[in-house]
Amino acid sequence: MADNFLEKHYEEYEKRKAEWEKAKRLGKFVHRGKTGNNDNK
Repeated sequence: MADNFLEKHYEEYEKRKAEWEKAKRLGKFVHRGKTGNNDNK
């Protein structure tokens, strides 16, 4: 059970990382911070 949990989370991490790297290469990366709030006031 623990192995499946770790594998699933690692796969999700890899997917998010690949999306982030692609956006970064295309210049679309926006740092959201911890809250995910994108307001720059």
